[in-house]
Amino acid sequence: MRPDPRASRAAVGFALEVPALLLALQGGSATLVGLGLAVAALAAARVVRPAPLESLLAALGVHLGGLALALGAAFLLLDNAPFGVLWTVGVLGLAAPRLAWRLTPRTRALVLFLGMLALMGLGKATSRAQFGLGTAAFLAAALLAILTAERSAPAFLRHPQGALLPMLAAFGLAGGVLAGLGVALPAAEPAVVRALGPLFGGDRAESGFGDGDIHLGHLSEIVASATVVLRVHGEADYLRGQVYADYARGRWRRRVLASGEPRRIMEDNALIFDGGRGPEVLIEAEPEAGAPLFAPLGTRRMTGMPAESWVDGYGIFHVPIAFSTEPRTWRLEAVDEPPPPIAPPNPADLGLPRPEAERYRTLARAWAGEHDAPLEQVDALRRHFLRGYTYSLELTPAPEGVDPILFFLEEDRRGHCEYFAGALVLLARGLDIPARLVSGYRVFEHNMAGGWYVVRQRDAHAWAEVWIDGGWRTVDPTPPGSLEGEQLGGMGWGPAQWDRFKRWVRSAAERLAALSTGELVLILFAIAALIGLLVLLRRRQRQQVGRLPPPPPVFGPLALLENALARLEPRAPHETPGRYAERLHAAGQHEAAVLVEACAAWLYGGVGDGAALEADVQRWLASRSAPRLVS
Repeated sequence: MRPDPRASRAAVGFALEVPALLLALQGGSATLVGLGLAVAALAAARVVRPAPLESLLAALGVHLGGLALALGAAFLLLDNAPFGVLWTVGVLGLAAPRLAWRLTPRTRALVLFLGMLALMGLGKATSRAQFGLGTAAFLAAALLAILTAERSAPAFLRHPQGALLPMLAAFGLAGGVLAGLGVALPAAEPAVVRALGPLFGGDRAESGFGDGDIHLGHLSEIVASATVVLRVHGEADYLRGQVYADYARGRWRRRVLASGEPRRIMEDNALIFDGGRGPEVLIEAEPEAGAPLFAPLGTRRMTGMPAESWVDGYGIFHVPIAFSTEPRTWRLEAVDEPPPPIAPPNPADLGLPRPEAERYRTLARAWAGEHDAPLEQVDALRRHFLRGYTYSLELTPAPEGVDPILFFLEEDRRGHCEYFAGALVLLARGLDIPARLVSGYRVFEHNMAGGWYVVRQRDAHAWAEVWIDGGWRTVDPTPPGSLEGEQLGGMGWGPAQWDRFKRWVRSAAERLAALSTGELVLILFAIAALIGLLVLLRRRQRQQVGRLPPPPPVFGPLALLENALARLEPRAPHETPGRYAERLHAAGQHEAAVLVEACAAWLYGGVGDGAALEADVQRWLASRSAPRLVS
């Protein structure tokens, strides 16, 4: 069988390099692991016939990969973040060593499939640009590996130095396709969602915070999710995560106001604004929480953030994309009045969709009645929602071409928080009052066993912020008690203890991830010392066992007696000869009992004559007409 082409092996090795290098870009301990896997894949691809040491290293890599996969599965069951990274490490550990042997078409396909699985594990841990370029590079290398493995491939493809040009061409083609999709898909997103919705779950969605645009009108049902996303130590209510200002035809566009944000970045990764001090709140976020650092409107101080975090003009705290899917913890202090970094109104905060602008103004004037003051007008709008409007996660989709919020206001009168809050924002603008739509989480559910609040995906919420008397104010028009977390209030004993356990595991994982090189070395030395101590104790135990006197051999006369009495009075396995003799006396077998006592005295005390005792037993057996047994 002909050997596999070196160019094909090189291309497969390059394909495995892609997820390994993306892993190295994650920073921390992942950098060393990723670089190590990249070097291992490169070295394995250069091996043609593995030596014994190389085979041993390859087998070790497979076992370590399996261990990483097991750890990844454990983190997945505990809803923890390192699953994706551990998955990539484990799959690469299984795939890279296979390059040390000859690649058949089947094994080549298996290795490339494992490489794709490894790449998928980093989908949430990397930025879109990194993942897109990595996917393009992987597809190009996989295509090249398949082409160079064919007998009919041109000679320049089969030659290892001739693989560069086709690889670059395939990389460029894949990169162009992905770039085109990246530009076209966001623009076509609403139409794609409507067209493909029946194939992927229909018009249902799961509750939760999303940092993209809000699309209204195409969903008929939202399913509440119980996934824990935040744990809040302290008192907080509305945790802001995203601001929306532009609305048109059921779509609220996400905004990040990057200019004019007064801030100071301290050396300890703190953002501190001018103003008074407030009560401290500690927030722990799971990976599913999203990219923002959720905080109340009046946040004056934020500490414990990842490096290079920043706050935009809307007062939304952001972390770098590399940290957006990692568990993280931050502290904040908030006061009642808004802090300086909240930008004042701009023209977008008064914008209304042009075709329906007059209808919104007419509704707003009718609902506000005779009130003139902005605060009274907004309060009148909010109170109007309590009359005749119903909170519901089961909706009637708006007819084609009809504004979903107007359909909610004038026809259906049923909606969830995004409908209530969005309607209030547009109605307030209809009264020339600046307003914005804000999304984030509400804090309701209390874990009394742990002493903190638990925030789940179902607690994702939307509300309005209205500019009144020179500052932004939170206004929530959604009917009270509509959120499931608000209805529950507290956790039962069982769920509270399970939540405490998951938090302990999360803290332990974070502590392990934060270990320094010196601490890791000390832990390894401690483990090695413990293993050495156990080996030493085991060896001494074996030596002591070897010094013990051997058990006495089975004495022939006693065995003959036991065999003869097996049917009448058998001896129990745990029964001593003395107790056995007492039981024989009680059963009337006095002569046999005397012989058993004599055997015991000879065995354990050396009293008597063994040969004479054996003769006595033989005579007793003959007197009973028992068959003669040779000892």
